Amino acid sequence: MEPGKSVLITSPKDNKETFSSSGKLALISVFLFAVLFLGCIGSQNEPSPENSTTVKNTSITTCIDGTLNGQCSATKPLFCNNGTLIQSVQNCAPTENVSKVNETSCEDYMTEPKTITFLYYTPRTNYRNFFFTFYTGLNDYLESLPKSIYYNPATEPVPSERDFIIRDLNETCQRQALSPFISTIKNITSDSIEQVKIFIDIVQRLSYDFGNTTSPNPTNKYPYQVLYSQIGVCGDKSKLLAFFLRELGFGVALFDFSMDNHRAVGIKCSMDKSYHKTGYCFIESTVPTDLWIQGLFYFGVVGEENQLTSEPQVIPIADGMNFTG
Repeated sequence: MEPGKSVLITSPKDNKETFSSSGKLALISVFLFAVLFLGCIGSQNEPSPENSTTVKNTSITTCIDGTLNGQCSATKPLFCNNGTLIQSVQNCAPTENVSKVNETSCEDYMTEPKTITFLYYTPRTNYRNFFFTFYTGLNDYLESLPKSIYYNPATEPVPSERDFIIRDLNETCQRQALSPFISTIKNITSDSIEQVKIFIDIVQRLSYDFGNTTSPNPTNKYPYQVLYSQIGVCGDKSKLLAFFLRELGFGVALFDFSMDNHRAVGIKCSMDKSYHKTGYCFIESTVPTDLWIQGLFYFGVVGEENQLTSEPQVIPIADGMNFTG
């Protein structure tokens, strides 16, 4: 490419053309996770949610992370309230890890709060629920972010699908806002295996976004947006689960079944238990299923008898611990 010439890029994923307005920068716009769908039939052998209980405060002097009762946690805005870590921006406003966009801090997006109840189940905990506050301002801010990645074609490779995923996972204000969510689960149990199971169950219970699969302009959600809206396609929900597993310190990848129009999660595990000897165990993110279960009937999946018939592309997200549960 000659200096000063504009570049025309065609995305290999959706064949949409994009055009750079500068001499050295090209714009690639890839809309990920569109028209990805999974359905599942079969009974779910779970106890009835009639016995659902809410995690309650207990009168102890410290919280699970060692924070003294009545003090701010090192992970702000968490506050130790009678042994339970709760969000308290008023008492424990974050002072670190602040992202600025045009001199605007993440705190400025914490507007129009709404509280959402999350139900989860594990054999050890039975059914329980907890509450978490989300902010419309932050959701709208994430929606306003560019969907494209600028790069210099003279010195940089074309952004890959993984580049877009990592960009979405690493958004600073989102990570700051979801840190207390992760701490809430850690406050429920200090067992990392149980934490993984709780996060899997939470993500699987979120609604599937059927409307997005038929929309002429499908959207790509950030993990925070999936939790805020309580809905997402398999790509959205898999990215959310990958976010949680990475933050817990586990090795994680995404299984991209592009020929089958599906995406799932892989968590690092022993090779003999892994999916197709990839080194990652298979986790379905769209419906409540047992860990590692395969061979389901997938509605909307392109393939013989609606099964996952293609070999997935493994997209590594982060290295970390092996899951042994």
